[in-house]
Amino acid sequence: MDISKDPKSNRNLYVCITAVFLCLILFYLPSVGGKFGYLNDYTIFEYNPHQCCLGFPETIQLFAIGRPIQALLLNWQLMFVNGIDSLQPMRIFFVMMICFAATGFFVHIQRHFNISRYSAAVLSLLIFTLPSMTINSFWVAQSIPGIVPIFFVLLAHSIMQIRGAMYIRCICFATAFFLIYISLFIYPPATFFFLTLTLIKFMFGAKDVHQTRLCNIHIEIVLLLTSCLVYFLTVKYILKPILITSHFGGMNFSSIFHDIDVKNTAYRFSVSFDPVDKIARFYDLFRLIFSIWFPPLGLGFIIPIMAVFWSTLAYASLDSPYLKNLNRTYRIIFGLSLATFILLLSPLPVIIGQGNYPMLYRVTFAPMAIIAVAIVFIMDRVFQMTNIGRKKYAFLCIIGIFILAGETSSYKRLVLMERRLSAEYSHVFNVVKKADDAGFKEIKILPIESPPDPRGFLFRDFGYTAVNSITLGMVNAALQELGRDETQYHVRYDPLGQR
Repeated sequence: MDISKDPKSNRNLYVCITAVFLCLILFYLPSVGGKFGYLNDYTIFEYNPHQCCLGFPETIQLFAIGRPIQALLLNWQLMFVNGIDSLQPMRIFFVMMICFAATGFFVHIQRHFNISRYSAAVLSLLIFTLPSMTINSFWVAQSIPGIVPIFFVLLAHSIMQIRGAMYIRCICFATAFFLIYISLFIYPPATFFFLTLTLIKFMFGAKDVHQTRLCNIHIEIVLLLTSCLVYFLTVKYILKPILITSHFGGMNFSSIFHDIDVKNTAYRFSVSFDPVDKIARFYDLFRLIFSIWFPPLGLGFIIPIMAVFWSTLAYASLDSPYLKNLNRTYRIIFGLSLATFILLLSPLPVIIGQGNYPMLYRVTFAPMAIIAVAIVFIMDRVFQMTNIGRKKYAFLCIIGIFILAGETSSYKRLVLMERRLSAEYSHVFNVVKKADDAGFKEIKILPIESPPDPRGFLFRDFGYTAVNSITLGMVNAALQELGRDETQYHVRYDPLGQR
């Protein structure tokens, strides 16, 4: 942390850290209220989670797609589930993890980069309230892969800023490589947040003058790509053969990998360079990430946002200390090319594959965070200007209104999710209780009308309806809450609502 001898300066630093933490706590209050689960959270109630450590139904799939550490951490986490009520303290725990990740991010960029404390605090709030992060606050089965890699990445990037003798640098590179490599075995899309940190370094500049060489930016990019290559080769040529020959977990992995290669191709470990496919995916990606905190925006809104974004990158290129030896034109060309390359590289795990991986919020945290970085960069630079008079405050006011609208949208999305998921579980619980009170052993679940969402906030992975997809787990959760043996009941879901 940037500790100075000035008590007032240190006091301001701690005030910013506390403000970031408390603001996020208040923001995430809807996630910790209510009694609910989301999607595969309810599969926890379809088996005995207290038996370590491969019981979760998706465990074998996670091993097969190269995420064994995620699988083990997830099973360990779910061992503490003792009913639907125990999901609430887990959500509280993950909200706290998001808050600690945000404060760690704040400390990291404050310590290493030329960004003001208030801008760093705003950036921390904006990034860690993006839809791609908020989904981790209420989705218990998805929270570990969405949050834990952030800590690995922050530590790895912090280590990369250490300078010293060559052997010290080599140790730092090896340690950072190892942290990134391990993080990839948890969740590759979240690991690419490392590139977001590299872009922040490029745009704002490093405090250490020895870090303001362009080769340092290139080294960080190469380090991440090397880690990914080693990870890819490890999974494809080491982990996969071991799983097939060892029949790990008593499973026939040959058939599992065959299903991945033929049916569930989104997780196939192969590379595609089909230009038509890539253009379609990037179009889908840009539509999602340039909507940032808002519901999916139309092209009439997205195109101006994209124009402002690339204009900001051009201005950052002129201002970047990494390009100070180039003339004005080459600064813009080279800076725009590098920043755009980082943006296009950040969703690599879901872009480069041969399978049609869906472009969901939870896989777009890194590229979406880059949009927030550009917004705060222009705000930070305008705030530092002293020669534009009233225009400065008018511009800052416009940015402030935009940010406030975005945060309001993100908060409203959380509120809508809490209402919908609580209503779904309450509906199932009431049906189960009514059937149990009447002495019925067959439980018939009718559809529930979800709360209205006229603006389309609940889009993509926010829009799944748990009642339709995981009825058995929800019913089991309700029966366990009532103290009943779920094996004595038969569940039937009637999607047409025929009584």
